[in-house]
Amino acid sequence: MDIFLPEYAGVCVGVKLAIKLANKSAEESAGPVFILHEIVHNTHVVKDLANRGVKSVDAVSEVDRGTLIISAHGVAPEVIKEARDKNLEVVDTTCPLVSKIHRIVRNLADKNYTILLLGEESHDEVMGVQGWAKEHIHIFHKPEEIDRLPVVSGPVALVSQTTQSIKYFDEILALLTVKYPQLEVHNTICDATEKRQTSALEIAGDMDVMITVGSTTSANSRRLQEVSAGSLPQFLSGGQ
Repeated sequence: MDIFLPEYAGVCVGVKLAIKLANKSAEESAGPVFILHEIVHNTHVVKDLANRGVKSVDAVSEVDRGTLIISAHGVAPEVIKEARDKNLEVVDTTCPLVSKIHRIVRNLADKNYTILLLGEESHDEVMGVQGWAKEHIHIFHKPEEIDRLPVVSGPVALVSQTTQSIKYFDEILALLTVKYPQLEVHNTICDATEKRQTSALEIAGDMDVMITVGSTTSANSRRLQEVSAGSLPQFLSGGQ
């Protein structure tokens, strides 16, 4: 049996940085260390940090002292303020590309744009982005949801969850420009995400089976599986 790897595979720079910072906190912090949600959506990484004493929490209110790690997915600004108001040591591991989206939506909101956010409403990254421009952002993920988006005559902009597929983004964009001729487009899909998806698609036609190694909770892993799907058997493995 021959096994082939796409040209681009593995974790991105942002994930590597987040894991590095979390491990550093686990080693060097004198007090207890907590992480808000999951550092990244990878079961093995989360378990490894837990084994090193890093406890996951769902809210800042659960932490009274010590260090709080902000995950690579980012959070709303008021979350960090709440942590600092409690005198917690905050270690922010937000992916630089996610932070870039935060700056984009904040700037657009200051200019009174209506912001369309293509993403999964319950995903940590999307909830964090929304927190930077709450009154201006409208989240959607499916083509049929476009009809419920507001009709506006003023400026409108599109941003995306970093882990969306390029193909899907382009399909959605074609539909949106019919409703919003004035649409300003910000392609905020991660470059590493795009490269992984493209290289997986390039080899899929020559394979008998495609196996995506990643957690089922990972949007990146699910997108890779979707992108390479066709008539091939598909497996999402390694996350449990």
